[in-house]
Amino acid sequence: MPSWAWAIPPVLFAIHPAVSLLASNLPDAVPADALRPALASGALGLIAFTAAWIVLRRLWKACLVACLIILVFFSYGPVYMPLKAVEILGVTLGRHRILLPALVVALALIAWRVALSPSSGRLVFPVLALVSLAAPLPPAVQVVLYTLRARQTSLRPSASAPAGPVLHLRVAGPAARPDIYFIILDAHAREDVVRDYYGDTAYDFPEALRAMGFVVADEARSNYLRTVLSVPATLNMEYLDELGIDLLDPDYQIPLTDALAHSRTRSLLEGIGYSMYAVTSSYRPTEIVDADHYLAPEMGELDRLEVYWAFTNFEQLLVRQSALVALLDLQTQLDSSAAGFLAQGLDNAKAIRREIVLSALRNLEEAPRIPGPKFYFVHIISPHYPYLFGPSGEVTDYPIPTGNEDTLVLPGTPTWTRYRDQMEFIDDEIARIVRGILAQSATPPVILIHSDHGPDTGTELAQPDSLSMHHRTAILSAAYLPTECRDDYYPSVSSVNTFRIVLNCLFDAGLPLKADRSFLDDETTQGLVLFPLPLPEDGQDSEVP
Repeated sequence: MPSWAWAIPPVLFAIHPAVSLLASNLPDAVPADALRPALASGALGLIAFTAAWIVLRRLWKACLVACLIILVFFSYGPVYMPLKAVEILGVTLGRHRILLPALVVALALIAWRVALSPSSGRLVFPVLALVSLAAPLPPAVQVVLYTLRARQTSLRPSASAPAGPVLHLRVAGPAARPDIYFIILDAHAREDVVRDYYGDTAYDFPEALRAMGFVVADEARSNYLRTVLSVPATLNMEYLDELGIDLLDPDYQIPLTDALAHSRTRSLLEGIGYSMYAVTSSYRPTEIVDADHYLAPEMGELDRLEVYWAFTNFEQLLVRQSALVALLDLQTQLDSSAAGFLAQGLDNAKAIRREIVLSALRNLEEAPRIPGPKFYFVHIISPHYPYLFGPSGEVTDYPIPTGNEDTLVLPGTPTWTRYRDQMEFIDDEIARIVRGILAQSATPPVILIHSDHGPDTGTELAQPDSLSMHHRTAILSAAYLPTECRDDYYPSVSSVNTFRIVLNCLFDAGLPLKADRSFLDDETTQGLVLFPLPLPEDGQDSEVP
């Protein structure tokens, strides 16, 4: 057997985490996202093997120790995170200063034992080769099958667009086709949640919208708890089961993504001469790349050079699963070039995400100068984390959240302050831009400012309570409509009825309104459970039927 073959198991072990992470994050990630980290990980496996061979001078020993190094390296994050909540005799085990030396010592002892072993290592290669080939095979097959199915779906006409009875929208004339703006502010809380739950009496964004002529639905709710479920239902004006989407199907997100990109609302509006403008969001399921106009940030050459070395969202997840998380967390104490290199990659990634939000705002600001009629779809990942903006838009130094304790938006916590600051900036920008749109539009537009779901205040999918469900389903929902239609936008409207009201108002579509319902989606079974509405006003816990 050639000497180089001994390097294959460590390289395959090193590639496995990237392939596995890709499989578990479809469709938010695509195979191209895993290419760079897979190459870097494979190189790490090769370096580990080479270093072990230089020290141990035996190929089988180098192969075995290199595989152990890779295993410990990529297992560090999954071991470290649970141990953060474990204490023994008042000592928290999930601390880098404890866990990292313990793993290094354990690895050194194993390597020393291997170095002293008199064995010939005859069985090492076939065993390691078999395991290293078998480990990435299931996720790789999953990725291939998913990609093939997604491609087949993209090549056939959308099944979502024709849902429901055939409609013929009535257009009285060119002036009867106003520009339509659908602006999604991700995880934006409803007014009463901000005031009552968070105690923020200074919150004035809804009042600013009312002053401009918006109808603000102060009891509005989302039908689902996640963006990937909520937005397709909104744009198709149907509940997911009515679209034929089975959440028990392992690949249920394929038809969901198709339903969002080729929605019934888009089809109907394009059928009467609207052009669709979709602004990039950095969240793959809401990227409508085949819109008539897909608007992405135009970064200058200097900006491109400055952020060239930046972790993608996928790479950030992989880094947090590996021992590199210790370098990131300890960078101020270590002051090492490696820690600085990683930190710069994360900072540049945040700079890119800031630019995506700012670019969306700029595109929205320029929209009224574009000849219409236009259907503008803008999904802004804000005030949802990561928290990239201070209240005046200033750059923040907050880390990207890595665990539930960093993402729950609870009163009196640093997370609430960051969320509130970012919400203040986004609200101010949207209010400013909307005033400009209203002032510059020759025909009064229709503007929908909407959140896909509310903030997460601790919703447990297995054992939900009414208070956290209230916060998660209570959404910002404001509509600028023709005067004669404003009474149609009723206070307790849910997302599935938003465009039914708009199309009925503008084009006499005759769409009956749906019963307003909210569903709890259990990620453990990918099933849906109807949660009772209206929820108890006192916020007391209630059981899901």
